[in-house]
Amino acid sequence: AVVSTQSTGDCKCNTAFPSYVCDPSDGTTYFSQCHAGCLSGELIDPSDPKSAVKEYTECMCTAGKTVVPGECGTRCQKRLYISLALSVIGTMINFSGYAAHATVYQRVVSEVDRTVAQGWRQFITRVLG
Repeated sequence: AVVSTQSTGDCKCNTAFPSYVCDPSDGTTYFSQCHAGCLSGELIDPSDPKSAVKEYTECMCTAGKTVVPGECGTRCQKRLYISLALSVIGTMINFSGYAAHATVYQRVVSEVDRTVAQGWRQFITRVLG
């Protein structure tokens, strides 16, 4: 989500604490209702003075003129899961031959040279990748 911090004229919007609002019409997330240029808000329960705001209206800087509290969300979640799956598969393939190589070195190298051979194998594997 794009976070916009454009200010509305000389409003002196507070940037100390984010109070993200979302414009559902274009998916833009604004830093606060002030940054979106909103002039009024509609309360969930107008009779309760501590009621949370359901939506902010008359927003001068937004496409839809109305924003709702919270971030719009991301469009990258599917890419994250694909990247994670490919990373796990790549790691499994990378380490799948480790046990086979260790067994081959144990059988091919003489017993007195196994420690040195294992050390060189580890060194070369780390240096060359």
